[in-house]
Amino acid sequence: MSTNTRINLSPARVPVLFLLAAVIAAVLFGGTPAYAATDALRCATFDDLTTGTRYTVGNRFASALEFEVQPFTWTSGTTTSAGYVEVSSALGAAGSGSELLVNNANVRLLLPSPSGVSGLNVRYGEYGGNVNFAVNGDLRNVENFALLDGVVVGGARVSVTGGLGHDSGEIQIVGAIASFAIGGQEFFLDDLCIVKGELTDPVDPQHPDRRPDLGDAPDSSNAGAITNTAYAAAGTPGRFPTVWGSTVAGSAAGPKHLNDRIEGILGRGVTAEADAEPPAADVDLINNILAGGADVANNDRMDDGWR
Repeated sequence: MSTNTRINLSPARVPVLFLLAAVIAAVLFGGTPAYAATDALRCATFDDLTTGTRYTVGNRFASALEFEVQPFTWTSGTTTSAGYVEVSSALGAAGSGSELLVNNANVRLLLPSPSGVSGLNVRYGEYGGNVNFAVNGDLRNVENFALLDGVVVGGARVSVTGGLGHDSGEIQIVGAIASFAIGGQEFFLDDLCIVKGELTDPVDPQHPDRRPDLGDAPDSSNAGAITNTAYAAAGTPGRFPTVWGSTVAGSAAGPKHLNDRIEGILGRGVTAEADAEPPAADVDLINNILAGGADVANNDRMDDGWR
């Protein structure tokens, strides 16, 4: 197991997840995320830091949010203060611009008390050794982040994409967060976003798991079996109504965007389409809204909103 290793790796291609709060949207253009900093949503992209700058244990630094480098705990339980955090452009966390290379150290997010933070999202890349993860003082020392997917840590629920080791992904935390720290041995960190405010929207019965339905409009059977003929020329029935009208009494109806998971799903880029309707091809040569005649998204992770 490595205890002091630096690497430069090309990232795996992963979906891009952004936290949304109220009307704040995270927009992806040209592969570079643009964040709107507000009282509700604040993101540290680390792009304003100078590449190559190194921080050691006890150092503090800021990039929209404030951070402190802290000691790291190995699998054996031994703690080291010899690690460091360095501003890098290796894209190990599959983000863009600058990120943090974390070598046998933890990065602690400095929050006021009370913090008012109700959600957190962060990109990571993990390529060797164990990882540390702490929410509200509850430290988890594990080999891979996948072990924390669906686990409640410090009273907040954790969701993880990737995390099997030697890969990149994202971590989302939903719940009251008074303190947070994360670190690893051969580790990268990018695009850390926090959301403030209570999540009070009701759960949509069509989406009881509270996953977002951005770009996931309901089937036309929810609108009184009205046929959508937008794609009739291609022999493909369109089944994506966006209104509540003509709904059979007692049936589920219309698109509902009542997601209290504060998550939106966009892709790696936004394409300009001269004609995105079948049978015309998209700019990426694939019809990403309708794949064939099955009304199924092709999951190309561009601008279709599915994953």
